[in-house]
Amino acid sequence: LLDPPNGPHCFRLHRDRVFYVSDLQMRSAAALPRDQLVGMGVTFGKFTKSKKFRLHVTCLDYIAQLAPYKVWVKPSAEQ
Repeated sequence: LLDPPNGPHCFRLHRDRVFYVSDLQMRSAAALPRDQLVGMGVTFGKFTKSKKFRLHVTCLDYIAQLAPYKVWVKPSAEQ
C-alpha cells in the first residue's frame, strides 16, 4: 500500500480519522490551515471515543488487493 506504481502514498491521521493519501495530495493539503481542512484522500477508518479503530467501507478496495481470503459485505451492512 505504501509503494504503489502510481507514486508513493502514506497514512495520515486527521481529527481521529485515518486517510490514505498520495504524497502529491498531502503536499497540497499542507498549504491549508488544519481547521479548514475537511478531508483528503481515501478514508480508511476512524478512532472511536473509546480509542477503538473502525474500518470504513471506502477502504475495502485497497485491503482486498492484499487479502488472502475474501469477505463479501451485504448491502444492508454498508449503511
